[in-house]
Amino acid sequence: MAMDRKTSLLLIPLIIAIIAIIGLIAAIVYMNSDMDKYIEAKKLADREVESAKNLRADAITQYQALSRFVTGSPDSDPSVLKPQYLDNKPANNRLWEFLGEQGRSFNYLTELYDRIFDERVIALQRAVAAEQESKAFEEEKKIANETLVQVKEQKEVDIRNLQKTVREKETEITTLQQQYKSMQARLQAQIDQARTEKQELEKQLNMEIAALRSEIAEKKRRIKELIKKPTSTLMWCDPDGEILTTDNKLGNCWVDLSRRDGLRVGSVFEVFRYIKGGRRKAKGRIEIKKVGNEVSQAAIIEMLDPEDDPIVKGDHIISPFFDKHETKTFVIAGELTNPIYSEQEVIKMIEEMGGKVAHDVTVETDFLIVGKGAEDTEKYTRALDLGTTIMLEKELFKFLGK
Repeated sequence: MAMDRKTSLLLIPLIIAIIAIIGLIAAIVYMNSDMDKYIEAKKLADREVESAKNLRADAITQYQALSRFVTGSPDSDPSVLKPQYLDNKPANNRLWEFLGEQGRSFNYLTELYDRIFDERVIALQRAVAAEQESKAFEEEKKIANETLVQVKEQKEVDIRNLQKTVREKETEITTLQQQYKSMQARLQAQIDQARTEKQELEKQLNMEIAALRSEIAEKKRRIKELIKKPTSTLMWCDPDGEILTTDNKLGNCWVDLSRRDGLRVGSVFEVFRYIKGGRRKAKGRIEIKKVGNEVSQAAIIEMLDPEDDPIVKGDHIISPFFDKHETKTFVIAGELTNPIYSEQEVIKMIEEMGGKVAHDVTVETDFLIVGKGAEDTEKYTRALDLGTTIMLEKELFKFLGK
């Protein structure tokens, strides 16, 4: 057992030595590998140095050519650098777009530089102008914004005022609506009451109207009975006077009418006498020429039968215009057919003879003068109902002396 322990102790150094040898071998192998890499790297570096030398030489050559091209020397050769640095480059293509086709004719960078500088100056001027415009626009925008803010603030104030006014108006409207409803209710009640009172009054009024109509109808009937008389003509009227004496040779006569009777010069009277049966027979016409205090003188202007039945003492005279006590009233119905005188002229002649002309037929009407179509008028019907004396148009002109 002790022997085994001693042997183990002897093996430990041996093992350590073996391990150290193995590590040394590994280090040698690793160093050999690094040496190879270093040698390879050195070769690569030598090649790069040689390439750099070549590049430097090429660069020097290119620099010399570029120097000649840039300075614009006549000895420069632009055909070497221009295609390489100015043609077929993306940036150069953008440059041609900026300069136009004219830029492709530049042989020297100095020419190109001058052109680019001019264009740059123009661009800077435009940029400055654009900046100034932008500043002016910004200033205007700022002023506009300030103005807009002021306007917005004022609008907000106006809106608040309007809202306040709207609320006040709404309150007023609500109050007015309530007052209107209350007033409408009162008015409706008054209307209902008035409608009820109206209905009662209408009933009472209808009863009174019916009674009045009945009374009016009865009074009309009685009035017609009192005033209705048979239709008459002028020959049914009482005579106005008579002939006192005549002078048929001279064509004169005297009548029992005078100034105190209201007789007028120019008045025309129809002369008649009574015959059997109380009938009247016309004998002619006379015209007053001189009015006296007791008697008046007249001229015989027409004699119907001078041989067998001349105008003599005792004959009666009559005129529709003459009345000892009142003025005669005339009404014209229909259209007067006289071709010489108009209706206004006829009215004037009647008034000159002492009569008066009215428009409608009443109980005061003495004579109705009938013209063309008079029978179809209300005046004619009314005259028949009242018993007004009917006078033809031609009879009127006889008494007018026309």
